[in-house]
Amino acid sequence: MEHEAGEEPMTGIAPVDLIAALARSAGEVEAAARAALAFSDMDPGNLGAVEGNAGGEGEADWSPAEILGHVCDGARVWGGRMRRVAREHEPELVAFDEQLAIRVAGYRWKRLEPLLAEFRSLSDDTLAFLRGLAPLDWARGGRHPALGLVALGDLARIEMEHERDHARQLRVAVERRRPS
Repeated sequence: MEHEAGEEPMTGIAPVDLIAALARSAGEVEAAARAALAFSDMDPGNLGAVEGNAGGEGEADWSPAEILGHVCDGARVWGGRMRRVAREHEPELVAFDEQLAIRVAGYRWKRLEPLLAEFRSLSDDTLAFLRGLAPLDWARGGRHPALGLVALGDLARIEMEHERDHARQLRVAVERRRPS
C-alpha cells in the first residue's frame, strides 16, 4: 500500500501483540458482562439505564444490555472492516451510526446472556481470522470517512480500545447499582 505524505499508519504494534491485546479486551468484556449477569440475577429489575434516563440518546444513558449490544455491533463492524481491508485494495469504509443501531436493535429490552454469546462468537471469529493473516496483510489499508487511511493493524487496535472502554463502562453500570 502506498501512503500519501502524512498518511502513515498509526499502529506500530506487532500483530501477535495486537491479537493478544484484542483477546484480553474480549475477556474484559466477558468478565464485565458476567458481573452484570450475576447482579441481574440478584435484582433483575435493577439493570436499567446507567443514569436512569430510559430512552436517552448518549452512551451515559445506555443500559448494560445496550452497552453489550453496542460492543457486539462494534465487533461486527470493525471485524468486517478488517476483513475488507485484508481482501480488497484500499476499500472505502462506510461510517456507522451507533445511536441508530442501538435504537433499531432494541438492545435495552434484550437479555444479557444471548448478547454475551453473540459477542464471544464474533470476537472468536475475528481472532481466528486475524491469526490466519500473512504479515504483509497487516499493513494493508482502507479509507475511513473520519480517520482517513487506516491500516488493518489500526483497525484491530481501535476495536481493542473500544472493547476496553465499554468493558469499563459496563463495570461502572453494575457498580452504580450495587447496594451501599
